[in-house]
Amino acid sequence: MPEMDGISLTQKLSHQFPNLFIMVMTGYFDENAMESAIASGAHEFIKKPFSLAEFDMRFQRMMREIKA
Repeated sequence: MPEMDGISLTQKLSHQFPNLFIMVMTGYFDENAMESAIASGAHEFIKKPFSLAEFDMRFQRMMREIKA
């Protein structure tokens, strides 16, 4: 994204919409990437490339959290 990275976007969205469930998808991964995403407000984190099955599993888990 030209204006900000995904972590910054996650922080901004989480602040403006605290009840929004966010899944961060990234092609860049280091040891702190997932921790940073979750600390910024993401509920799920998935690394590219990912399978449709993995995406579905994480999405369904996030949807169960909404219903709980």
